[in-house]
Amino acid sequence: MSIGVAEGEGETIELQRRVLRVVQESRSEVVDSALRQIEQAIPTYESGGEELHQSLVRHLELNLDAFLASAWEGRTASGPDLGFISQMVALRVEQGVPMADVLHAFRVGLQVLWNALLEQAEAQGVGSDAALSLVMPAMRFIDAASSEVTESYIRIEHRLQAGSDRLHERAIEAMLGGRLPEDDVQLKLGQEFAFEPDSWHLVATLGSVLDTKQPELRAALVTAARAVAGQGPIRGCVVTNRLDETVAIFAFEESSATAVVDLVRVLIGRAAERARCEPSAGLGLPARLTELRDGYEEARLAVQGASPGEVLVVAEMRLRDRVALLAGSGGTVDRMLPTELREWLEADIESGSTMVDTIEAYAAADMSARSAATTLYVHPNTVLYRLGQVAGLCGFDPRRADDLADLLFAISLLKRRQ
Repeated sequence: MSIGVAEGEGETIELQRRVLRVVQESRSEVVDSALRQIEQAIPTYESGGEELHQSLVRHLELNLDAFLASAWEGRTASGPDLGFISQMVALRVEQGVPMADVLHAFRVGLQVLWNALLEQAEAQGVGSDAALSLVMPAMRFIDAASSEVTESYIRIEHRLQAGSDRLHERAIEAMLGGRLPEDDVQLKLGQEFAFEPDSWHLVATLGSVLDTKQPELRAALVTAARAVAGQGPIRGCVVTNRLDETVAIFAFEESSATAVVDLVRVLIGRAAERARCEPSAGLGLPARLTELRDGYEEARLAVQGASPGEVLVVAEMRLRDRVALLAGSGGTVDRMLPTELREWLEADIESGSTMVDTIEAYAAADMSARSAATTLYVHPNTVLYRLGQVAGLCGFDPRRADDLADLLFAISLLKRRQ
């Protein structure tokens, strides 16, 4: 540090300088003490690795030098003195250090500095008046530096957030067009989303919030998704605000579709709580990349039928309600019918319609196995045996009125398509 020429004379000023000079001479000890206390108090810094450790040392040195220079000259630290702070904050944001930890570390460093001033004042035999006269320079420096830390963090975070928003928007627009995003988008979002052409995806749309709440809701959903990405069924998430809704695409393994729906419901709840709003939400059916536009339209239709705070999941709707919802959007039979049911019915129809004929005869006979058997020219026990098989083969039990209605609906759709 280069100490400037002091203005003014007087015994108090000379005593202050004596303390500041000794603190300057013990600069490395003060920095080491602050470093130890910060790493002990804040887990982020303790486990941050060598790069974070070395940058913290450098920033503690710059912070101490800035204080000593301004205090020696009897002035408040200003922009030129604190220019290093914005660079420090940018690096901390890049290193993933939360703002709360940055401010905590700053407070710990200043506490160590203040203790060093008091210790040296006592060691030098400086009177209490002179020691206390250092309080104002210290407080002015703390106020100026704290403001610079906060403003720099918010400014940089907003800039990074805006860049991230654009990347997420570009990714979603490409994927809704049935293609992977450009290479630069994939590279920059590589840690947030697994961009693979054969991945399964789940589209969520959130609405019913004020326009002013949309950015906050989007940011909260991104934060919630990042916390679980790669640690469970969700492999990544991209989110954007599109028209009057928030749109999110989650990537996952096919075998974990049910678990993903449950987790996404939780993430939406967390985001809504953090953003202090109650969005209605819709979840489309699982989709491959080429089907994502369908998944998006399904989610949009679902959100229109959801109440504030409700997550309406297309896959959990009764079949006839699901078909009624999707038919209006031009949805295909392949999307409207559960895959397992559709494939089973198609196979039966192609092989002679034994089970389909039994279901239809049972329904026409008002769910009487005996009457259905007469129509089919088989024994009533054969009808009952076939009906029992259906439940295990496709997940719908025709002996239950609701399931029977759904089966008839599905059979009608398939026959109409042929």
